[in-house]
Amino acid sequence: AVVAALVPTWARAAVGQGSGAGTPIATPTPAPATGPTAPNAPSPFGSPTPSSSPGPIGNGFAIAGYNSGNGTGGVIATSTATPLPNFPSSNATGFFVDIAGRLSAGYSAMLRFNDYGVHGGSNPVLTRTEGALYYTPGGGVVALGLGLVSMQSSTFNASANAVGIGASLLPNFRQTVSPYVNIFYYPSAKSQNVSASITTAQVGAILRLKRSGVLFKVGYDHQSYANPGVAPTSLGGIQLGLGASF
Repeated sequence: AVVAALVPTWARAAVGQGSGAGTPIATPTPAPATGPTAPNAPSPFGSPTPSSSPGPIGNGFAIAGYNSGNGTGGVIATSTATPLPNFPSSNATGFFVDIAGRLSAGYSAMLRFNDYGVHGGSNPVLTRTEGALYYTPGGGVVALGLGLVSMQSSTFNASANAVGIGASLLPNFRQTVSPYVNIFYYPSAKSQNVSASITTAQVGAILRLKRSGVLFKVGYDHQSYANPGVAPTSLGGIQLGLGASF
């Protein structure tokens, strides 16, 4: 009778163990993923460093074109008359070439060449070559420069060379039409045993066609050399040019 009474109890215990109704077994929690494949782990490959954006002049530009102006001042030193006659006001024509390049975010360089054939007086051909190294604070359009100039005249064998300083407002090719200004002063340029100052200036505007990078320049160029023997002492006129940015 006792055995008969205990049989159902044993049966219920056996069924409970077989069905998992007993003490639950803890399921192990997986360890968080680590290593390069983890979702939030830093990438083992370095991110590409973004390249610096081009400055206002891009990487640089080149423009060539036509000079038309007027020269006056000084004397005709090659004349045999006494006293030497004054150089008359005379028309002049020629050409120019401007080349500029960005060296870094804060520095750029420019080379300017101007040629003028003066149709009066001793009919000289005057050429001027200028090179400038610019510092552009913050990579903007305002530039402070150290310049070197060399001026020649067909009526003399010697050239006038000098070092000077200047400032410029560089063109900004991020916009369609951009003004520009260049002013340089060279305190001492010697020619024909006379030392005198040279001043050069350019002002105007450049139109840039954005899709093609083609440039159109309209401006004014001026030079003065306070040496009366190298005439004309003052020369300047309109510049019209065509070029491209790069």
